[in-house]
Amino acid sequence: MARLSAPFARSRWLVPAAVLGLAALSIVLIWIAFAAELRKDRERARQEAEIRLESGAHALTEQAERMLTGINIAALYLRHAWLHNRDRFGEVVDTLRPASVPDAGINVMINDAAGWMVFSTYPPTPEPVNFADREHFQAQINSDRDELFVSKPVLGKVSGRQMIPCSRKLLDARGKFSGIAVIAIPPEDLFMLDPNLDLGARGGATLVGLQDRVVRASAGNTPGTVPPTGAELDAGRPYFTGEAQGVFIGTGSRDGRERMYAFRRL
Repeated sequence: MARLSAPFARSRWLVPAAVLGLAALSIVLIWIAFAAELRKDRERARQEAEIRLESGAHALTEQAERMLTGINIAALYLRHAWLHNRDRFGEVVDTLRPASVPDAGINVMINDAAGWMVFSTYPPTPEPVNFADREHFQAQINSDRDELFVSKPVLGKVSGRQMIPCSRKLLDARGKFSGIAVIAIPPEDLFMLDPNLDLGARGGATLVGLQDRVVRASAGNTPGTVPPTGAELDAGRPYFTGEAQGVFIGTGSRDGRERMYAFRRL
């Protein structure tokens, strides 16, 4: 039998090697295509998550704005009624409360210029109660601005539970400070998660003061995922230092887990 020539012998081995090389190249290309598609899927998922969170932030902001607008209008109405219809003030409050804010533990209160409680929708207290030391009183007596002030959550002196006092100053006929009208609302009634919002199993939302960085109210789908009411948040968070709205990746202040955040200022 004739021996194969050297070139033919080499080509016989080169064919399988070429096939293996092409197969390996095909596998590499498949993995590259798969990785590219995976990146696209992740990017699409990220974009969808951003849209979902931004939509949720917008809806929750509108909810909070509606609530605070209602409280502000109610406080202005209470001020007018106290100054011009004091004898029937209790009746005015009874007609106003169901229409203004959720009637669940809410206290409507009037403090005089020295901070003493002169009216409350809660039962009478055995001793006089003074609120001159409270933030919502100090903010009004020490400011020339006539606007709604939303306090940090505090333990109510009358209710004995955590409340968020919202106050407006009372002005006499000469425009002089004569006290404050207060609507104190439980945090859970100020801010509630819409069941239609898709924030995920470990999602949640927080309403926080821009100046003092203190949480007014929070709600989460899983316990321990959102900062509690009254907590002070880190000043370096983008929603304190950057734009009025946006999306970012950060670490949860409560559970330390990385998650995506969307924020929107009121």
